[in-house]
Amino acid sequence: MSDVINTQDTGNTATTETLYLGKFKKIEDLENGYTQLEQTYTKTAAEKKQLEDKFRTPEDYSVLANHSLSDSDLSSLRDEAKSAALTQDQFNQLIKKRSDEKEQHIGKIKKLRDDLGEDKVNVLKDYVDKHYPPLVRAEMLEKVMLNEQLRLEAFQHRERTLNNHVPNHGTPPDVYTKITHSELLELGREAAAKPNDVDLQNRYIKRTAQYVAQNKKSDS
Repeated sequence: MSDVINTQDTGNTATTETLYLGKFKKIEDLENGYTQLEQTYTKTAAEKKQLEDKFRTPEDYSVLANHSLSDSDLSSLRDEAKSAALTQDQFNQLIKKRSDEKEQHIGKIKKLRDDLGEDKVNVLKDYVDKHYPPLVRAEMLEKVMLNEQLRLEAFQHRERTLNNHVPNHGTPPDVYTKITHSELLELGREAAAKPNDVDLQNRYIKRTAQYVAQNKKSDS
């Protein structure tokens, strides 16, 4: 365990220096050195594991407590994060970004409701209820409220409906040919993919109204 590394002749006495493991003069120094080495190794291993955890894709993402997302939103984001192999930190950033966007959207809708007033919001709601199935009404109402052209179309539709109940007022001519259910679904998918295309959104709304009207006629 010890090595003799130096012998000096001082005249009458030969001095021999003994080092433990070729480095430590005392057993206490050896013990301290081993303790420091063990601490350094443990710290390095912990830092390595921390880095691995930081940059790996977890089996399941933990969710920050402070967010405004629904369970459905979170489920979609988990799938999105898994597909992109996001880390937990990246997922946290994504949650915060989407949560902030949702809060901004909610604030914008609330301001629009206040600016339009209850009567106009009810007109828009009535328009959406008549032309869209229950499953998408809430989403479509927000789209109509946010889009000035769609709001105008809804108000004009309301005006035409009122005029149709006044004597000597006829209904506007139907400029569209008959539309099938599959054609309407295809147009709906196209409109969903291009939410900022005002002309396309207007056409989808009109064609939906036409489809509802033509099926009412066939049922009567």
